[in-house]
Amino acid sequence: MRLRHGPAIIVFLALLGTLLPVRGAADDRAGISLANRATANGCKGEPTNYVSGYFSPDDKLSGVFWCTRDPEAESDRFLIVVVDRHPRGQLKCPNVIRSINPPQQLRILRDKRIPLSEFVVRNGPSKKGPAGQYTTGPVIDTGDDVIGEQWFCHKGGWLVRVYH
Repeated sequence: MRLRHGPAIIVFLALLGTLLPVRGAADDRAGISLANRATANGCKGEPTNYVSGYFSPDDKLSGVFWCTRDPEAESDRFLIVVVDRHPRGQLKCPNVIRSINPPQQLRILRDKRIPLSEFVVRNGPSKKGPAGQYTTGPVIDTGDDVIGEQWFCHKGGWLVRVYH
């Protein structure tokens, strides 16, 4: 069988592959698909907005997605899940973050230095992050630059910064 639009189809499929969630060999080696990870972490729906490369831009063994935990819950309806498929886990915080607000989008910021004093402890909102220190690694941003939340793993716990 001969394809009439062979090169165009190949380019289309290559572009499509860059838009779909990463589910390749890394998931197969771990034996767990992103959908199964979502279910195992308490999601009621499919993983949404998977972004690969949590630890570094080229890291295909890590990423972040969000999902709905319980659409009827009064609080913590949404989950942000950090995927760490490294043989020795690199994540120092719990891999699941419970959020009240649905993410507008999902992205990982690496080059932004944000004072930790602008963050609060997720489970203790009266406790601010330490003064004089800045984010030094990946920051999960769930907003649209106007309103949103930023999450940063610090000493084994998640700090959150709400901006608007």
